Amino acid sequence: MLASVFRTVIVYVAVITAMRLMGKRQLGELQPAELVTTFLISNVASICIDEPDLPLAASIVPIFLLTALEILNSTLAWFCPRYARLLFGKPITVIVRGEIRQQALQELRITASDLMEALRGKEYFSPAELLWATVEPNGSISTAPVPQNSEAPPMLPLLLEGTVYRENLAFFGVDEPWLDDRLAEKQLTRPQVLLLLYNGKDLLIVPRQNAKGPARKGRGMSRNRYAVILLVVLALTLWLAGRYVNRTTATLCNELQTACTLAETGQMPQAQQAYRAAADNAAQASKVLGMLVRRNLIDQMNQTLSLLPGCAKEENLTDLTLETDRACCQLQQIQQSFFGSF
Repeated sequence: MLASVFRTVIVYVAVITAMRLMGKRQLGELQPAELVTTFLISNVASICIDEPDLPLAASIVPIFLLTALEILNSTLAWFCPRYARLLFGKPITVIVRGEIRQQALQELRITASDLMEALRGKEYFSPAELLWATVEPNGSISTAPVPQNSEAPPMLPLLLEGTVYRENLAFFGVDEPWLDDRLAEKQLTRPQVLLLLYNGKDLLIVPRQNAKGPARKGRGMSRNRYAVILLVVLALTLWLAGRYVNRTTATLCNELQTACTLAETGQMPQAQQAYRAAADNAAQASKVLGMLVRRNLIDQMNQTLSLLPGCAKEENLTDLTLETDRACCQLQQIQQSFFGSF
């Protein structure tokens, strides 16, 4: 029971740390790729809790690996808008000036009933009340009501991180040359613009800051460093763990073979002593191996090794050889279990 409590606490701390490193938003605001990562972390976190036989590493390593990959994936999406569009998708307008764009509904694979349900959630009961409505990449719907009296119409993005929203250009009756002319008036080009908004009257342009300026420093870059450090630490840990498992199993197997050779040459006292030494070494190694491979494999190995010193007698030589081979096979299974897990 205490082991289960300890495992739960360790996994809980690991998951909280992972979520803090990723800087996750509320569940309803997650992009599809982020939601998949969250589900995967929740699943792998429960593995070593549901199966006490598995080592803690079976949950801890995947949790921090997914964390590092998610941070690097988000960073790549930030630096490469095309990759971001491929990964997250882009907003799709489903209502324009009160008219439903049925082709957009078909592209999104949502029905008119789904759309009306989403609009009712925004307290709109007719498409005619809306100037436009857009389904965001995270599945939520954004709406803008028809302006009343002298109200200014809402602004729509025409250019966002290098992506031109041609639907919005068409909505205002302008085109890309018009967009480039407006940028030229500000002595800007498309790659230099972070965001450009327009409502038919007013134009809002947000230029990108210098790549060497403070905008690219801070928490985002700190998380990137954490991600790289995590990957390096995980790779180094797995490499060292693999070396330890290889070296330990090979050493124990050699000790067993040496003890068996002593028994076959009639040196039974020395053979018994060698088997006891191998069993003691295996018991010490089990403390570390238990964090890397299944516990039942280690228990089986220790049980077999504990019987070998008592079998080191001339009348049991055949059985002793078979049991020694069996112990070596169990050591090989431990080795394969570790590398098979990754």
